[in-house]
Amino acid sequence: MSGDTAFWKSFVAGNVGGMLGQTVSYPFDTVRIRMQTDPALRGRSMFYTARSIMQVDGISALFSGIVGPVIGYGSINATAFSVNDASKALFCRFNDGPEGRKHENNKVLPTWQLVLCGMNAGAWSALVRAPIERVKCVMQTAETPDGKKRFSGTLHAASSIAQTQGVRGLFAGTSLTILREVIQFGMYYPFYEVVKRAALSDEDGLGPSWAWLVVPCVGGLAGAFQWLPPSYCVDVVKSRVQADTVKRYSGMIDCAALAYKSEGIRVFFRGLGPTLIRAFPLHAGVFAGYEATLLLLH
Repeated sequence: MSGDTAFWKSFVAGNVGGMLGQTVSYPFDTVRIRMQTDPALRGRSMFYTARSIMQVDGISALFSGIVGPVIGYGSINATAFSVNDASKALFCRFNDGPEGRKHENNKVLPTWQLVLCGMNAGAWSALVRAPIERVKCVMQTAETPDGKKRFSGTLHAASSIAQTQGVRGLFAGTSLTILREVIQFGMYYPFYEVVKRAALSDEDGLGPSWAWLVVPCVGGLAGAFQWLPPSYCVDVVKSRVQADTVKRYSGMIDCAALAYKSEGIRVFFRGLGPTLIRAFPLHAGVFAGYEATLLLLH
């Protein structure tokens, strides 16, 4: 993304990319959440978990609650991409002297500045993401005593949370979401920028003509890279806090301590496999949609 791209273009492109990526990868996320939150699936593989979900609730259960997250993930990425791009533009103007003019002309920032831009984007996107993921986690895990899904849709789940716990209930786990997003986006955008730049270089890379392949591949790798610990460990605790509808935990430390006491250290890595697998198509779609939309808007 160039430093002079309009904010609204980044916002629209991020929205399209987010919706595309979420649609193709949603079943993996359902499996991940179940593996993180259901003690009965302890030690089970992602394939066993997926088969178990389909046997009990049908294949449609893998897409349970998808409408809200697809719309929400579009808005999350619209926020993240536009804030990241705006932050990069500010750094281009901040860099003084001949070097600063070079940054502005070539749109190349040092890695540490890319990291700060990504962390800023993560903090802002977390404010949009937290209530969306809260409803999604409840949708994917809440069941009636006879094993059926408790909520008929996203609006039903959101209204139920608000009625029983107040509006604040929709923001359970927000601090953990911010922590995870700051860590992740500080890795995500710099990885994509640096690796894509090297891969498309005329000197040592494949050249710009290979962008159609490089963009989704590097985007997918960036998506997987951001989930490596410690961010994934934070996500496990976040998912449990957000899936909790009976106030089992007093906070993130209490949740982490109880999880470790009952299930050991491996609990913080459960579901990492399907998360990394899901991350590739998700973020390949995100960056492909983002870059393609920017080209159309230009």
